Amino acid sequence: SSLNPGRFPCIYLVVMAFVLTIVFLVGILGYLAYGQQVHNLVLLDFPQGTAVAIVRLAFMVQVLCSFPLQMLPAARLLENQFFTPVSNPSMPRKAAKTSFR
Repeated sequence: SSLNPGRFPCIYLVVMAFVLTIVFLVGILGYLAYGQQVHNLVLLDFPQGTAVAIVRLAFMVQVLCSFPLQMLPAARLLENQFFTPVSNPSMPRKAAKTSFR
């Protein structure tokens, strides 16, 4: 809570441990239930069909669209190494930063 920010690390560790436990249990139970017959990408285990093709296409679009969001923090960190902050940047500077991203 914002009333007691000192508790945040403890709460964060408890929540992350809980999530890790759930992910671990799902993985172990899935392995025990199906063994090594399951591919790493579960979408490869489904039969060929229109619905599966649509789901695979949606998964591909999701991955393609999430990549720029994942790269933005890294680009911002590198951007600070090449461009010094200014209060009112010119249009060529904005274009250079945009092309860098």
